[in-house]
Amino acid sequence: MDGPAFAAACSYLRDVFAQRYAVAARSLEDAIAGEGLGTINGAFADVGRSLLDRVRFSAGTVDVLAEIDHIARRIVEISGSDRADEIERQKALIVFLGSEGLPCAARTTVASWPPLDRHASLLTTVVGLCAVVAQRTETSADAVADAIRPPGEVVPAFGTFSLAWRDDRGEPSVLSGALPRGQTAHITFLGAGTTSLRSVFARVAHLAAPRAEPDAHADANATRQSLDASVSPTPRESRPSS
Repeated sequence: MDGPAFAAACSYLRDVFAQRYAVAARSLEDAIAGEGLGTINGAFADVGRSLLDRVRFSAGTVDVLAEIDHIARRIVEISGSDRADEIERQKALIVFLGSEGLPCAARTTVASWPPLDRHASLLTTVVGLCAVVAQRTETSADAVADAIRPPGEVVPAFGTFSLAWRDDRGEPSVLSGALPRGQTAHITFLGAGTTSLRSVFARVAHLAAPRAEPDAHADANATRQSLDASVSPTPRESRPSS
């Protein structure tokens, strides 16, 4: 997405990091009135995807769930939110943005939120992600906001997934045939080169796509705008559990 809504989302972030809070709020209200809340939410979702492209990892093992948890907690810490469920909401939004609109539990979760709630959490996400990227790249959050561009087509990371045990201190141990006492299984990604969080999600989508549809992740790129504007669970996701 590259248009007035995306420009308004980027302008909002620049105003926030320049501490022009009243200007940011007023401009965002005008953008919602002109473009519609769904379109603005879609624009902020694309801003989030662009920022996920800049959450990068060196070659080697990435504890995906631990990274998502760490980023979500950092976002909430930066926002100062006192909602009891905000960390879980941020984790769901990060996965939803990374999933490129493909069916997943996070999509069902995000679909259950009223549009205004989704809007508020998206603002928290993108502001926090700017700060996270700034910290990782040793630059300023306003410089990160200035450099935001519409996300390009995602390219799946090259690597493989596996399970690793993590003890209470988060340290790995040797894999065995059963889960060791006091430890939990975490999904890890062994990347062959530098990867981004968004590209790791794309690898998940690539592996999950039916082999008869090798371009499924590309289809998700083409449809994500409409999915963001009006998120709804798929029929399969809507079925009650038996």
